[in-house]
Amino acid sequence: MLTKEFNNWYERTIKVSIVKDTEFNCAGWFWLSLTPIQHFKMIKLIERQGAELQYDERGSYYQLEKGIKIYKERK
Repeated sequence: MLTKEFNNWYERTIKVSIVKDTEFNCAGWFWLSLTPIQHFKMIKLIERQGAELQYDERGSYYQLEKGIKIYKERK
């Protein structure tokens, strides 16, 4: 994702709960478009917002309210 576009989205994320926000729960394209550095920045924000880290056979992840899993590390 282009830096300017990411920065616009990031400004929105600091004002909402990523786990509960409908837009982020339904925006799989957003999560797939992130660069590794952008992904890391979003993970850190999710952690600061208090999301619970969970585990499965693929690794550790954060579960968004509507079902999207955001894995802590991209593979």
